[in-house]
Amino acid sequence: MISGNMFINYKKDEPNQFEVGEIPYAGGRFSMYIALPLTDDGIASLEKYLSDPHNVNCLFMDLKIYYAEVKIPKFTTETTLDLMKPLKELGIAKAFGPGAEFPRITSGTTHISQVIHKVRFDVTQTGTTAAAETTEETNKGPALTTTEADIQFVADHPFLYFLRDRETGLILFQGKFSG
Repeated sequence: MISGNMFINYKKDEPNQFEVGEIPYAGGRFSMYIALPLTDDGIASLEKYLSDPHNVNCLFMDLKIYYAEVKIPKFTTETTLDLMKPLKELGIAKAFGPGAEFPRITSGTTHISQVIHKVRFDVTQTGTTAAAETTEETNKGPALTTTEADIQFVADHPFLYFLRDRETGLILFQGKFSG
């Protein structure tokens, strides 16, 4: 577990039985959000609640800054996605069939046989690293200190996490920790 005291943006949603902790990255544009059910077995209810896109947006609203004792597990998430079908459904089918032409790249015919997207998300004591294909964003995070905290944010049971661009509101990564 990573533990220490730090400033985080936080809210507790009693009616929907979860709390959210936002840990801003250096520079303030990006943040990691952890949506933690109030009960150890509440992850299914949280996932059901967030199946409504309006509720997902509400997740990131009305957080207030607190000095918190934060405990989150060290973890790594890695996934590989085959993008052939989604790209074809978006209308890019010609590039994948025999006889496809890419005149600015090569003469003659060629086609794309595979499109793979790899994502890796690491949370460690020194920060978070998120990488997709060849892009990477690293956070050294706010310094952890040992003075007394106003609240506790202890992610010791399954939770959802998000890496979000605070400027655009876009979720760049999301996942579920069940460890």
